[in-house]
Amino acid sequence: MITPTTSEPLTLPQSHAPTILAVDDDPANLSLLSDYLQEFGFRVIVARDGESALEKAQYGRPDLILLDLVMPKVDGFETCRRLKAKEALRDTPVIFMTGLTDTKDKVNGFQAGGVDYITKPFQYEEVLARIHTHMGLHLAQKQLEVQNTQLQQQISERERAEEELRLKTAFLEALVHRSSIDGILVVDSQGRKILQNERMAELWEIPPSVANDRNDERQLQFVMERVKHPEQFREGVTYLNSHPDKISRDEIELKNGTVLDRYSSPVIDKNGKHYGRIWTFRDITERKRAEEALRKAHASLEQRVEERTAELKTANEQLKQTNRLLRILSECNQQVVRATEESELLREICGIIVGPGGYPSVWIGFAEENPGRTVHPVAQRGFEDGYLDTLRITWADTALGRGPAGSAIRSGRPCVVKDIQTTVDFAPWREDVTRRGCASAIGLPLRGGNGRAFGALIIYAKTPDAFHAREVDALMELAGDLAYGILSLRARAEQRRAEEQVRRLAELQSAILNNTAYTVISTDGKGIITSINPAGERALGYTARECIGTLMSTRFHDPDEMAERARIFSEQLGVPIQPGFEVFVARARRDLPNEYEWTYLRKDGSRFPVLLSVTALRDAQGSIIGFLGIANDITDRKRAEAEIRQLNSDLEKRVVERTAELAAANRELETFSYSVSHDLRSPLRVLSGFGKLLQEEYSAQLNLEAREYLDHICKSAERMDQLIQGLLNLSHITRAHLRHEPVKLSTMARTIAGELHKAEPQRVVEFVIAPELTAEGDPELLRSVLQNLLGNAWKYTGKHPQARIEFGVDKSGAETRFYVRDDGAGFDPGDAGKLFSTFQRLHKADEFPGAGIGLATVQRIIERHGGRIWAEAAVEKGATFHFTIPAQEREFERASTAERSRRG
Repeated sequence: MITPTTSEPLTLPQSHAPTILAVDDDPANLSLLSDYLQEFGFRVIVARDGESALEKAQYGRPDLILLDLVMPKVDGFETCRRLKAKEALRDTPVIFMTGLTDTKDKVNGFQAGGVDYITKPFQYEEVLARIHTHMGLHLAQKQLEVQNTQLQQQISERERAEEELRLKTAFLEALVHRSSIDGILVVDSQGRKILQNERMAELWEIPPSVANDRNDERQLQFVMERVKHPEQFREGVTYLNSHPDKISRDEIELKNGTVLDRYSSPVIDKNGKHYGRIWTFRDITERKRAEEALRKAHASLEQRVEERTAELKTANEQLKQTNRLLRILSECNQQVVRATEESELLREICGIIVGPGGYPSVWIGFAEENPGRTVHPVAQRGFEDGYLDTLRITWADTALGRGPAGSAIRSGRPCVVKDIQTTVDFAPWREDVTRRGCASAIGLPLRGGNGRAFGALIIYAKTPDAFHAREVDALMELAGDLAYGILSLRARAEQRRAEEQVRRLAELQSAILNNTAYTVISTDGKGIITSINPAGERALGYTARECIGTLMSTRFHDPDEMAERARIFSEQLGVPIQPGFEVFVARARRDLPNEYEWTYLRKDGSRFPVLLSVTALRDAQGSIIGFLGIANDITDRKRAEAEIRQLNSDLEKRVVERTAELAAANRELETFSYSVSHDLRSPLRVLSGFGKLLQEEYSAQLNLEAREYLDHICKSAERMDQLIQGLLNLSHITRAHLRHEPVKLSTMARTIAGELHKAEPQRVVEFVIAPELTAEGDPELLRSVLQNLLGNAWKYTGKHPQARIEFGVDKSGAETRFYVRDDGAGFDPGDAGKLFSTFQRLHKADEFPGAGIGLATVQRIIERHGGRIWAEAAVEKGATFHFTIPAQEREFERASTAERSRRG
């Protein structure tokens, strides 16, 4: 029987009246039990035997059954087994009421399906507490089933979104990266780079450090350095950026002679919204796929789902421990399910732990991956505002990292501080925490799917050693639920971002297909056309409705051409290929280059040539699901090639005629050189000789003015002889046969430096010569280059008490640039254009001697080697002369051929 007590009545946290079926063969006991339960808001159904209980349970559908064990006819064990056999009552909790205390009877009761025992006589509090506990567990189980159903729906929706993203990504990557025969650059409406394929970098020879730099201006500057007319290039880009609706197509000539076909088109959707601009340059390569990242994200999410399922099962067992922990876990789980925003979830969890949980203080912190490994508080309850801002906590293994928060994050396990007053590692925070009435604490790790902790939940208690093993287990379950909730919210946010990316990719794909000038046709694996873009409709004269569903090869191609290509490809691949669709895709099936010229047939029967690239479309497993063809109308190019062939023929004729003229001019130049060398220099030497005799023999007889006149005559004659010699040297360099062999420039430079020191040993000049510099060229002529450049550096540092002269090399891409640098007189940068002209000097003869032939000679030698030379300087800050000597042997072969032509 039930023994009444004077305790306050317990109440259930439910908004409706739960139904309890009470079964007992004692009428008095049954009446007393029914009245008592109704007093606390329960709806009670009574039965006095097992058969009646079975009948009333079938239609009454109780939330819980109180069942006596000892009854006539059908005892409590059999009644329970028959109740559990019914589908509708299988999950209904059954609590046995009995005076039997034998352990065997209890075991039989649990085997029959009971969840608990109440021993007669029992107390009101025990009846209500057990009813509360098991009805709460039953409710939590139902909520768990609902959550699992919702989670399964979310997984199905995510899988559909991922499949859609994979298909669209595969199509877009095939179009832009694997199928495109051009370099492609896509920018947004502000001109910022959105997408660029590798073919773009190959065409422009852009190094990865520049191509991957977020600073678009750096790549633009690199491209402009390669363009022959950079200002014109920049003007074109600026014009199109300021006219977003304009379409442009032109040719760009690079400094190395390469000509690129450039096409630019705005990206505009069907509603007229402007998204940016597409730049295409001839040919493309594949760009990176996103499928692997999606697969990893899918696997990670599945792992988190599995972990969460296991955690929820564990939480279901832990809910049996105490009513207080049950309430905390139940309400926290509800917040995890309902939360839509992370900060809101953290605030609510802290409120539940301090409110219904009865703990005085709690805070949550996230681990930061910075040098100090700090812990950043993100939510709290029980502290005054601003307290957490003063905390200095880290998860590194230091004095400030050995508290409950740092230790839990670092180890991934709970850290219990049994007594704040005696725990040494808690010393940095002891005074502040004890002043707030706390005596013990626990740090619970918040772990991610990889098992590592990304944060911690720290709970304080008012009494020492408040966190026993059972409570630690329950709180760890709470921390696991909170971590799952945080990760789930982040996963949902990531899913929303992925869905937005799918939408944007779809819009971008549609805009690209609708605005490109190339014909783009997709087929299934058997060659049936599945799509054709507007450019293809315009080029072929067919509508999309006429094309889709038909076999591609029978619609647009010449049967004779297909037959001939089938024969060629059969020989190349070693397998028989029949004329038809397989001709176009046989190489694509084998991932071989598949770009060829074809003849397209329009609907009106007219023909035009195209350059067609066909690529296989594959699913995530690598199986072919279709093919993508991109065709470029090359009618204009074919016409231009014919014109170029005619121009080349005319040019070859003019070259022959010009070669003959140059041979005659060289013969005249040799005659002139001989005349200068003999006929002009002979009287000049006579004049110089007699002038020196007058100075030596009659200088004393002349007055001062006459001696000055005679001195001017001698110096002018000497300077005239130097100019004639310089001209002869320059003529010799122009006509001399060019040898081609390795030259050790560093060794040659050190020899010249030694000669300069010997000539003027009183000078203090430091030579810095880079070791092992070599070049391919004529040794005698390259020595003349270094003699002139090092000699100039020696001469123009002559007025400085100390000087430094360098000979070294700079690397710029594939080009090697040698340089000679000094810290001497320098020159005005505005006069740099005069440096390499014959007889042009930037300093007066009385400042620095010279004939003005040396740099002209250097330039002629460098140009004969296929290189170039230029200078940089500032007044009294020295000068640097840069020059290149291409290593390609063909440069010297061309120079030698030209030399032989000039010599006849």
